[in-house]
Amino acid sequence: MKQWLRFALIGCCLICVNLIGGGNVVFGYDPWTTSNTTGPLTGAGAPVETTLFVSPALPKANDPLQIAIGGIWSDGCVPNQLSYAIVDEVISVNVTTPDAEMVCGQAESRWSLTTTVGPLPQAHYYVNIHGAITLSTTVTVAGHVVYLPAVNGR
Repeated sequence: MKQWLRFALIGCCLICVNLIGGGNVVFGYDPWTTSNTTGPLTGAGAPVETTLFVSPALPKANDPLQIAIGGIWSDGCVPNQLSYAIVDEVISVNVTTPDAEMVCGQAESRWSLTTTVGPLPQAHYYVNIHGAITLSTTVTVAGHVVYLPAVNGR
């Protein structure tokens, strides 16, 4: 028998053994099951890069604060909602992503969310970001500055 015919016959036998044997016997491939790695994946991703920005940088009493969070997310299910609560001198911001059952694109995506907090009274505040990401910073809301003219004794 010619050598190529012998290899073809052996190959056909191996394929039949693989199909009859329930897969994963010879080639490590089961044609009757599907792999989740080639199709779209579900569930929220994770932050790749995140920034937290509070403005104005030096707020005064009764000024509103703008809190901006953004960056790069590992997939298309970027954070899409935020809510906040102020308890004592802690500004707690909750960041959420879409439902875990949502189908997400698998490319890194830019995102940003902004909210306005206040106006706030004079105090030293702790800003705590939690939920889909975890960040924190502090901000001091200063009292109104009163300028007094210099008095010269002359």
